[in-house]
Amino acid sequence: MHNRKLFEQNTQVVREVVELFQGYRLKYTSKQAFLGNLFELLLNSGFK
Repeated sequence: MHNRKLFEQNTQVVREVVELFQGYRLKYTSKQAFLGNLFELLLNSGFK
């Protein structure tokens, strides 16, 4: 881990996104890594 503060901020973002999705059940027509891709995109690109 190169930057502890950034790691902790990213952890908080992932936690909040997971909490947003808790009430939903996602269904796919084929196997997809939607949530994994979403989290990777959020953490790699960030947002303001």
